[in-house]
Amino acid sequence: MLNENYTVEIYPLAIEDLDNIYKYYFEESCEESIAIKVVGELKKAILGLSYIPKSHPLVRERRLKKDGFRKLICNDYVIPFLIDDEKMIVSVVRVFHGKMNYQKYL
Repeated sequence: MLNENYTVEIYPLAIEDLDNIYKYYFEESCEESIAIKVVGELKKAILGLSYIPKSHPLVRERRLKKDGFRKLICNDYVIPFLIDDEKMIVSVVRVFHGKMNYQKYL
């Protein structure tokens, strides 16, 4: 099992979050290149979870920590995810702006 990578699955709500982030940056900047850059960085970070996902910390909130939620921080965003070691799957649940109280949405 050494050097095996996890499969990264992105939940539909997380995909919707990425779409909304793209729309926000496109509308705010009127520059598609900025929207593409921001979402591209988020996607790259998410796909990077296939390597050593446990290097990212558990969330602080007790209920979510008990459920095994970890978080990836990328720029101004928090990306909560779960790990299924048996199936070698990382499940990205949502993508939140760091200023949001994301715990109440999980």
